[in-house]
Amino acid sequence: MHKVMIVDDNMANLIMAKKPLEDIYEVIPVSSGISALECLTDMPEPPDLVLLDVDMPNVNGFQVISEIKNIKKLMDIPIIFLTAQDDDTTELESYNLGAIDYIKKPYTALLLRKRVDIQIQLMEQQCMQEVYQ
Repeated sequence: MHKVMIVDDNMANLIMAKKPLEDIYEVIPVSSGISALECLTDMPEPPDLVLLDVDMPNVNGFQVISEIKNIKKLMDIPIIFLTAQDDDTTELESYNLGAIDYIKKPYTALLLRKRVDIQIQLMEQQCMQEVYQ
């Protein structure tokens, strides 16, 4: 079972993101950027995907992704930003920092599930290609 970490300081947003994923993925909800970084560095097996909020107190999503991309065992984890930010500058910055997707809140459960499914399928295809090379 693939693991998906959801990082958001808003409990309602954590629940909303977890609901459409929990029947097929192992979901790891985390309520802050600091907790996410601690959890990720302590986990023996990192998650297959991280859904990351941009606006969080203390350590925001941009700081979290920057840290993740500087840790060898974590740098290849795909990251999708989930955010209420609705400007091109924030979205572009997300991609420049290494995000693979950017989903604007509010989103529908079906859209979130589909975008996560697509990224997991892409990851599986890449793994299969590596096996056959």
